[in-house]
Amino acid sequence: MSGRRTGFLSGLILATSFEFSYLSTRANIDTTLTFFATACLLCFFLWYRRGQDKAKHMKKAEAEVKVEKKAKMRNLLIYGFYVGIAMATLAKGPVIRSRTA
Repeated sequence: MSGRRTGFLSGLILATSFEFSYLSTRANIDTTLTFFATACLLCFFLWYRRGQDKAKHMKKAEAEVKVEKKAKMRNLLIYGFYVGIAMATLAKGPVIRSRTA
């Protein structure tokens, strides 16, 4: 977006950052959690946007074919949202109830 020089300098600064290099080599569970949380939010956003497109006025002949394809994709997106939430929850590990008697 800002040019080759800016991209090169940004990459150089990131590559020489000690913490970034250290965390990229270990298995950090929070990275997985962040990925799945971001993926589920993206699916939700796209699902919501497709619902807004459906509300726009279209001609009847064009609408039938397009609505059918969009409805299938919209269903897949909401399933992606739920799967993303489930995977993000599982990425943090199971919840263990302590037994105190």
